[in-house]
Amino acid sequence: MEYILSFLYLFLILIFINKSRFFTNTNLKNTTLFGLFFIKLVAAYCLFLVYSKYYTDRSTADIFKYFDDSTWLYKNVFSKSPINYFKIILGIHTDQPYIHYELKQTQYWFKPHETNVFNDNRTVIRFNLIIYLISLGYYHIHTLILCFLAFIGLTGIYKTFIKLFPEKTLILILAIYFLPSVLFWGSGILKESLLLFSIGLFIYGLAELTLHKQKSLSNFIMITISFLLLTITKPYVILTLAPSVLALITYPRFKKINAIYYFTLIHIFSIISALIVNYLNTNLDILGNIVYKQHDFLNVARDTHAQSTIYVEKLSNNLYSFIHFSPLAFINGFFRPTIFEINSIIYLSAVFESTLLILGVVFFLFKRNTDLNGNQKMIVYFSLFFSIFLAILIGLATPVLGAIVRYRVPYLPFLYSAIFISIRIPNSSIFNKIETKLCK
Repeated sequence: MEYILSFLYLFLILIFINKSRFFTNTNLKNTTLFGLFFIKLVAAYCLFLVYSKYYTDRSTADIFKYFDDSTWLYKNVFSKSPINYFKIILGIHTDQPYIHYELKQTQYWFKPHETNVFNDNRTVIRFNLIIYLISLGYYHIHTLILCFLAFIGLTGIYKTFIKLFPEKTLILILAIYFLPSVLFWGSGILKESLLLFSIGLFIYGLAELTLHKQKSLSNFIMITISFLLLTITKPYVILTLAPSVLALITYPRFKKINAIYYFTLIHIFSIISALIVNYLNTNLDILGNIVYKQHDFLNVARDTHAQSTIYVEKLSNNLYSFIHFSPLAFINGFFRPTIFEINSIIYLSAVFESTLLILGVVFFLFKRNTDLNGNQKMIVYFSLFFSIFLAILIGLATPVLGAIVRYRVPYLPFLYSAIFISIRIPNSSIFNKIETKLCK
């Protein structure tokens, strides 16, 4: 039955890719899209094998633990009371004693060190509860659906860039679909899959609205739904996205200002505004939430004896602590692990990406294309500023290399796309032939 359902849902997904305007409006052939999606499925199976054969503790493996919690809730709540099951999905009355008792039986609905930071474990568990209604509990169907959602998000990012850089097809395919960390961690029952889906659609809808003036109802719906999903998947991503989004929306009214200066000013203004709001309304406590997140991570790393723990300065809830540690946080979030820190085969891909990034930055500085038009500059600066701010935040809050490798997945497609499409690369007949075969 699992094979039958898996092939049925795969068939429906391929029909959707073949017929949907979202996919047919790209410059890629259907066979190219099918190939990219199948590569993602292969990566998902490799992820499954790694956590089945190499890291064999299922209770601590992220690709299993959220699924296993949803399995327990499905078997013990849905059969007794479908109404309570849907209350859990919707987050309604979950503090009622009989629902709270069932939730306490799970492993990851509640964190061992609870803080006032949003618990995003519950989003993935809830999403699995929704999929359970059509999967009959077969694990690989959950993987298939989340792979497809991540693929939609990556295609949204691709469409955002290709519309502005139509001559950069091959570079964008490699930078968006083939980065090892994105391919590996964005292909399983993980938060990263949902995050790629929501951020990809959000940026695509925003670019259509602001850069291309496509004020359609579908764009507004896409932006709204993806934004709401972002708020319950990784709220801190919105924190780092907000200044770049503000700059992207408002820059057309201030085109006389150099784009990079404008983006810099908006980010400085956003930081100052956030600090003022934080001071006036202590319930928000933005700095405090980051401190809580870091301390929570330190506690988990200590309790689980995480082997890839690195030294980080313990943050205090004050501006000086954040400014003092930010340079090291930037290095941690962008360039680690290094080749000297490889203690697992999984880190090899991250080291490759870090090395490629260093080379890309060097070429960006010395071989940068200065002939970009206004919209092209805006999406490049948007991507760079978003990536830098998210990298710093990850470096501030995360003391474990393994987690850093995963947490930077959302910004990698933006960062590598922005850098490599901005480099002057000589025309190549080989590249042209490959692009001809991939494109319509």
